[in-house]
Amino acid sequence: MKIAIIGWGSLIWDPKNLKTISDDWYEDGPMLPVEFARISNDGRLTLVIIPRCEKQRTLWTVSALTAIEEARENLRLREGRTKSQHIHSRIRGGAAKPDSIPREVLAEIDGWLEEHLDIDAVVWTGLPSNWEEKRGCSWSPIEAKAYLNSLVGDVYKKAEEYIDKAPSQIRTEFRKRLR
Repeated sequence: MKIAIIGWGSLIWDPKNLKTISDDWYEDGPMLPVEFARISNDGRLTLVIIPRCEKQRTLWTVSALTAIEEARENLRLREGRTKSQHIHSRIRGGAAKPDSIPREVLAEIDGWLEEHLDIDAVVWTGLPSNWEEKRGCSWSPIEAKAYLNSLVGDVYKKAEEYIDKAPSQIRTEFRKRLR
């Protein structure tokens, strides 16, 4: 089975122990609604899928693993403390894991798979936004900018580095407002 790994953030520039057949990332991944809407454990704003946000052209590479559960576990380990429920997958014409993946995301994944007939399955990180939990309000570009401006020292530097290193084709509403 040929498995694609979809990415849009640090997975691209810092794959760590991710097992891929090459270091190349192709820039014609599925269009997914990603935005800087998760506050990581170290304070960075990171990119996650938010169905109501503007779709962005993601990137992809090919896993060196050929079993879907092995590819999911490899991505989970790369992501650190991520729970297996936050590692999503879709097999062409088959099951998606978990069942809670938004329909519109699956439709984009399925459409992309139809354009890439040599790919049998895909895996990606499906961490949710934790904005309301961490900030007590709904995410918005204005709120994200206020959060970024509240950071100091190394936390601010790490947050700024993540935003700067995100692939240039990821042009979210928040990123546009920063420029």
